[in-house]
Amino acid sequence: MKVKKFVVNMFQENCYLLYDETGEAALVDPGCYFPSERAAVAKYIDDEGLHLRHLLCTHLHPDHIFALRFFEERYALKAAAHEGDEDWLRRAVWYSAQLGIDWDEQDLGSPVALERKLADGSVLRFGQSALQVIHTPGHSRGSVCFYSEEEGLLLSGDTLFEGSVGRTDFPGGSMAELRRSLREKLFLLPDGVEVLPGHGGSTTVGREKATNPYV
Repeated sequence: MKVKKFVVNMFQENCYLLYDETGEAALVDPGCYFPSERAAVAKYIDDEGLHLRHLLCTHLHPDHIFALRFFEERYALKAAAHEGDEDWLRRAVWYSAQLGIDWDEQDLGSPVALERKLADGSVLRFGQSALQVIHTPGHSRGSVCFYSEEEGLLLSGDTLFEGSVGRTDFPGGSMAELRRSLREKLFLLPDGVEVLPGHGGSTTVGREKATNPYV
């Protein structure tokens, strides 16, 4: 599996494009706020001749979903996320304003409806690749991670960062739940699993188990 990372928007969010030799792909956390960012991701998909099968969200905070409408319409897809975060999607414009961000509906479009809902333990397939959904509440009620056992790869969203964890002071956040998600789910994965977070650089499960000060 190949991974292309795009660092986007004013929060330096990591948007990931995953694809394999079949040309099928999954786009994770399309937080592209600026038109140039959306154009860059779309150009890469089109130039590589990729067939986008999945539009996935680790959670539905505004900085991870700005471009959902754009990619849904461009590639005739429906975004998938956990239903625990539906309120964030319904109130995306309002929540963005609380963060000092103008959700320009003329540019970004109105927030999409959540028609594909992810469940803990479900498996998403594209080409010869598969991602397991791991529900990890804490940063938000509906936070999930995507795990490729074959590739030894974890897309952790804002649940786990290099040397840190996601903030829990937003509605639906809970530090107790986040720690439980780490101890009872993510830290049961092999130590060598590479962690690709929603912001910042990569790390490994083993490194975070040994050194992360929040656990």
